[in-house]
Amino acid sequence: MDGKGIRSRIVYSDKLDLIKKLLGIYNAVEAKHHLTPRAIELLTFCFIFDVNDKDFKQNVMDTGLNINTPENVLTMMSRLKRDGFLIQDPVKNKKYLNPSLTRLKELVDGSDNVGIQLMFQKNT
Repeated sequence: MDGKGIRSRIVYSDKLDLIKKLLGIYNAVEAKHHLTPRAIELLTFCFIFDVNDKDFKQNVMDTGLNINTPENVLTMMSRLKRDGFLIQDPVKNKKYLNPSLTRLKELVDGSDNVGIQLMFQKNT
């Protein structure tokens, strides 16, 4: 290295672990609103399951995340929408990940090895 860059390798155990680590990085450098650990867990399942599937709430409740009722899932989803992590389609009754999370999901879905490049710039 030329002294101007640092390389770091983060190892993950499975796809869930990878998504959680990527969302942690996203939370630190990109998110306009801080994600709680529980919100990261729910967003992880938004990456795994189709958020518009009729069984989404049940799938989340079955994960053992201590979200025990459909109302809990709806409340958490509403917070994710309010904070801009999920976007409600104005015409259809569908929700989508915001554009930066969509790109992250496509990255995860596209490969077993994910490379991320972060660049920091000093404010002058």
